[in-house]
Amino acid sequence: MSDIGDPVKAATKGAKHEAPPGLKLSLLSNGIDFIQSGIEHFFLKDDPDPRSHKYAILHLFAGVLLLLKERLRQEHWSLIFKDVARAGESDAKTVDFDEALQRLKSCSKIRISDRDAKLLRKAQLLRNRLEHYEFELNLQESQNLIGRLSEFTYLFLRDNLATDLERHLSPEVWERLRDLREIARRLEQERHEAWLRRTAKYRELSSEDLIAIREELEPYHPKHNPDPVDAQWCDSCGTESLVCVENGIAVCTNPECRAIETVGECMRCYAPVIGGGDLCDGCQDYINSDNS
Repeated sequence: MSDIGDPVKAATKGAKHEAPPGLKLSLLSNGIDFIQSGIEHFFLKDDPDPRSHKYAILHLFAGVLLLLKERLRQEHWSLIFKDVARAGESDAKTVDFDEALQRLKSCSKIRISDRDAKLLRKAQLLRNRLEHYEFELNLQESQNLIGRLSEFTYLFLRDNLATDLERHLSPEVWERLRDLREIARRLEQERHEAWLRRTAKYRELSSEDLIAIREELEPYHPKHNPDPVDAQWCDSCGTESLVCVENGIAVCTNPECRAIETVGECMRCYAPVIGGGDLCDGCQDYINSDNS
């Protein structure tokens, strides 16, 4: 395949192969330092406080970004710079999270699964909120996120950077880290049981009750109801019949369907998201088009 039209391949093809002194050390060692800080800060405590949750997320994500750059550096050191033609210059900027993922996909054999990409995207959005906004953490959700991020870093270091995270953690923390999968499974089971309890009354609604819920939606009015609550699309029956009945729950008012869905909030624009995802369709399309 020709390198014409591909600025990354074109620039790296003729670039010097000798990386600036200390580049390898700073990326990998600093990444491990951030990860160690985030994990130790969180897992050394039996009951981590909100501040520990916050800094675990901030430091883990910072460390993960450095690991992604280190893997790019191993492919070719100039790939970590936004403009590879300026690679090594003192004021040259390095790639951000989205660019790192895109270049790993384009220029290496590393493939970040859709599941892991979604995890990292969620961590990035939460990191941004924690850094730039006044934001109250859901500690159970952040604990699950921290656990999954820790698992990702352990596997990425082992599989792609030939580094054993255990060697960089205290025995006590490593012992706790090994239990993460069990913690994640238990949290998922508890969420499922809580969901069944919360939605039990909606599974017992009559056809008349469902129709009444739909009819109670107030239509648009420029003065009295300028921002109406509309029925959402139901994937189960293919009709616009899903209605949010309470925080986090939507019910399909089609008596032949009766689907019950989670309702999340878009972490970018705060619009409702059916299915409990992190981004609405509009924001997801915007990010995908921006990174294509």
